[in-house]
Amino acid sequence: MALGSLIAFLLFHVFTFPWPFYSAHVHVYNNSIYTNVSNFGDATAAGAVGCNIDSDKWCESMTQVNVWLYYSLLVTLIGSSFSNLNITLNTIFSRLVGPRMQGTQQGVLQMWGSVARLVGPLVVG
Repeated sequence: MALGSLIAFLLFHVFTFPWPFYSAHVHVYNNSIYTNVSNFGDATAAGAVGCNIDSDKWCESMTQVNVWLYYSLLVTLIGSSFSNLNITLNTIFSRLVGPRMQGTQQGVLQMWGSVARLVGPLVVG
């Protein structure tokens, strides 16, 4: 089940990769949109949504994944894989720990998960 969940994660990324045979392209804009906006204006209200072709040349050839395909695969593959992987990893962990103090081991595991959720946004930001 754990291996199947990891394969489902991989399939999600394969199916939602912007392959060249997708017909829709990403919305593009250039830096001239910012010159039309006043100092207190909102650049997104002026149409600066999508990919900036002045800073990223690959925007012109970038295809867009269908939103219905993305959301349906997100719900089915990712939604089922996370729950199945959580159950199987806890089972594997309890089998590996054996007759030891599993409450302490699970507490340490939960602590490091919480530390990762605390530090992750700070490191990325």
